[in-house]
Amino acid sequence: MKELLLKIQGARTPRYSKCKVKELLLKIQGARTPKYSKCKVKELLLKIKGARTPKYSKCKVKELLLKIQGARTPRYSKCKVKELLLKIQDPRTPKYSKCKVKELLLKIQGARTPRYSKCKVKELLLKIQGARTPKYSKCKMKELLLKIQGARTPRYSKCKMKELLIKMLCSKELLLKMLSSQELLLKIQGARTPRYSKCKVKELLLKIQGARTPKYSKCKVKELLLKIQGARTPRYSKCKMKELLIKMLCSKELLLKMLSSQELLLKIQGARTPRYSKCKMKELLLKIQGARTPRYSKCKVKELLLKIQGARTPRYSKCKMKELLLKIQGARTPRYSKCKVKELLLKTQGARTPKYSKCKMKELLLKIQGARTPRYSKCKMNELLIKMLCSKELLLKMLSSQELLPKIQVDCNAIDPLCSYLSKSMNCKTKNNIVFSIDLKGY
Repeated sequence: MKELLLKIQGARTPRYSKCKVKELLLKIQGARTPKYSKCKVKELLLKIKGARTPKYSKCKVKELLLKIQGARTPRYSKCKVKELLLKIQDPRTPKYSKCKVKELLLKIQGARTPRYSKCKVKELLLKIQGARTPKYSKCKMKELLLKIQGARTPRYSKCKMKELLIKMLCSKELLLKMLSSQELLLKIQGARTPRYSKCKVKELLLKIQGARTPKYSKCKVKELLLKIQGARTPRYSKCKMKELLIKMLCSKELLLKMLSSQELLLKIQGARTPRYSKCKMKELLLKIQGARTPRYSKCKVKELLLKIQGARTPRYSKCKMKELLLKIQGARTPRYSKCKVKELLLKTQGARTPKYSKCKMKELLLKIQGARTPRYSKCKMNELLIKMLCSKELLLKMLSSQELLPKIQVDCNAIDPLCSYLSKSMNCKTKNNIVFSIDLKGY
């Protein structure tokens, strides 16, 4: 009854438009009869709305219809519906560019049908992207396409594809942006064929680079080549290769930039053989440096050698090493006079050995100081020695004072107060009317 009434109203009154009546009829029919499925009714309703109202654009209605059809019927696969939807969206909205829509369609097709393999779809997508966006240059696109083709077909091996790719890419503009084609081709060939070993390819690459770029000097390339050869063949041990490498590198221009070849060879030999200990190697290196460069004087090199020897062997104690170093320093520099060096040596010996007591060392130091400087006369020095030696604690600590004091020659004119003191307490024997030889054995 409702349906018949609506049909009548549609013709009788302007209250409902013709389309509105059809829409209401469909809503009734959808609930009333199994003639139409729920989805089919929605579809028909949308067709009516598309003509009836500007609420939905023609394309929007088609889009909604397709969404309904996708759920309603096995006529279209899910992917096919998406594909058709994209075709509808293309003229309707500026959201996607024409190329972007094609790209999305291809992605759908790739999942939908075995007509195109996955790689073929990627290839077609790349062709679309190449036209769509400046993100990739034309050559870059070709490169990506070749990568896809290499995976898509067994016609070309993976390496062969890379090789073709490189040949194609070596246009003038790309040569400025990328490594030389020869270099890349060699990298490919190294992986593609057993004709060249991996190391051989690296070697050839270096030869190319040596001529191609100022990044590496000719000698640097040779050096790198030798490193490769060292890994490539068991003919030379790793260390032997380094040694040959150094000999080769000692061209005139390199001698200015690097340490001497002998020095580097020694470093290599030190790692190569247990013949020399680590310290021995350093010592030999220093000997080379001493002859090679004015950076170190001959004495400085000896000094550094002694420091190395001190760490290398228990032959010399730490103090003995210091003593030898001081002897070297005495000859090396005017900073210390010969006597000053002797003095420093005595200080070193005092710490090194119980042969001399602390006081004995002071005595010997004073003797050195007496010869070193005109500040004190010889006799004044003798006087200071006596004063130093005749303290109570020293007389108790050392036995040698009794033996040393009788040997000291005293100048009476220079030390009159001491002479009168000694005359009162001791028997003085005159010698040449000036100098007394004082016997303190009974003191």
